[in-house]
Parts: sequence; structure tokens; C-alpha cells
Amino acid sequence: MRKLLLSIALCVISGVAVAGDVPASHRDLDWQAPNLWVHVDNLDAAKAPLFEAARLGWLAALRRDDGMLGDGRALFWEAPASPAGRTFFSFYPFATWAEFDARREMVTQTQATVGKGAVADYDAGDAALVSPHYSQVWRRSPDSDISTSATAALTELTAAAGRLEVHDIDITQWDTYDKAWRQVAACLQANGYPLACRTFRSSFGRGEYMTWWLAPDAAAYAAAPSVQSVLEKQLGVEAAGALLAKLGAVFPTRETYEVVRRGDLCNLGR
Repeated sequence: MRKLLLSIALCVISGVAVAGDVPASHRDLDWQAPNLWVHVDNLDAAKAPLFEAARLGWLAALRRDDGMLGDGRALFWEAPASPAGRTFFSFYPFATWAEFDARREMVTQTQATVGKGAVADYDAGDAALVSPHYSQVWRRSPDSDISTSATAALTELTAAAGRLEVHDIDITQWDTYDKAWRQVAACLQANGYPLACRTFRSSFGRGEYMTWWLAPDAAAYAAAPSVQSVLEKQLGVEAAGALLAKLGAVFPTRETYEVVRRGDLCNLGR
């Protein structure tokens, strides 16, 4: 898997970072950056403990007195139940392609530092993988975010539970999508919806859009009303149904993942 990730990085990077620009850890990553490198690992659920144990052993190998060496996979979220079995999402933020190239150099340096044995032990976790596993680049679409003053601070870094939806979109019907989505957003905000929604589009991948509904914890996520129920309360059943049908026609949901942040698998440099 690690070789695959390096080859993907080599294919998409056009900038070259000098050695002095290569970070040693993830401590100073900018989580407000407009891009996220995303890697999706689908696992055989029965073998997932092997993947998790390899990750935990790798994090131990990265540990230093002043923090952790960077491995290019800073933030981990998991869908404990997915069509594949279990699915893990790992994230790394970046603003420029040169920063992304520096990520690749950091991974190379870290692997040289910890040694071939630690790398091999980490790669042993790949035995749990099932197809597909792949990388993408997601670009933030903040104009489509939905939040209130109570949820504005919720991000992929600060939230602990949520729902990740992957959407196709008919670009020729963008105005229809935009109008319908803004109506949905206005209703949710007027009712103080308890989840934040962060939106992304795939700029290196399959061209889909992602809506990520985020909660501070699992209890808050479980207690949140459905979007449909809030719209029905605000607009009435018939009008809410018509709005969701219009949105669904141009912005259909392809995949849905109930997700939790895996703090134990993250490498935030500390």
C-alpha cells in the first residue's frame, strides 16, 4: 500500500519542493488549507484487527521524545460498517502542489529513519485490504457548507462522529442544484440544526461531491433529527418532498458512510 501511495503522488505532482521545505512531522499542518489528500482503505471486517494493529505499531515506531515523525496520513476516520466490510479514510491537508510534493519527501525520509523492518511490519496490515482502495484529492467548497453559530467550529479535525455522503452531480443542472441546496440550508439553519455540513468536490478522483455531516460526539449525532424531518416541519410534508426530489434528481447520493474519528490511529505530530 505504501508503494502505491508513493506512485500516485508521483503521478499527480508537478511542483518540486527543496529539502528545506520538507516537514519532519504533522504538528504544523494547516487544517484550513483548501485541499485534502484522501486515501480510502476498504477492509475485510474479519481481518480489520490486523490493519489496526499494524497502524498502532507503526505509530509507536514514529514516536520521538518531541512528538511523532510524519507519515503523510495525519487524520483517520472509520466507517465501522460499509459495503466492503469496514472502511478507513485518512486525510492530509495541503494548499499547494509543492506542499503535497513535500509530503511525499517526508514519507520517504520517515521510512529511511525508522528502517525497513518497521516499514515491513506496517505493510503487513495490507493483508486486510479488499478492493478498491484508492487515493483522491478533495477540494473544499465552503460556499455550500451548512452550519450555525453552535456548529461552526465542527470540522473533520474537531468532530468525533458523523455521516459522509458521496454524490454524483449533473453539472448542466447546477443552478437547479444550487437553488435547492440553498433552500435546504436555509431551513436547517432556521431550525438550529445540530450537525454541521462540510462540502468538498473531488478534484483528483471521480468528480463526485461529498457532504460531511459532523457532530461533536456519537450521542449528539444519534440524537440529531433527519434532514427530511426538519424540512417537513418547516415547509410541510408535500413541499419538503418536492424539494428533496428536485435535489435528488441532480445531486443523487451514490454512497453513504456512518463514520467516527479514530483518534488512536491519527498522527497529528504530538
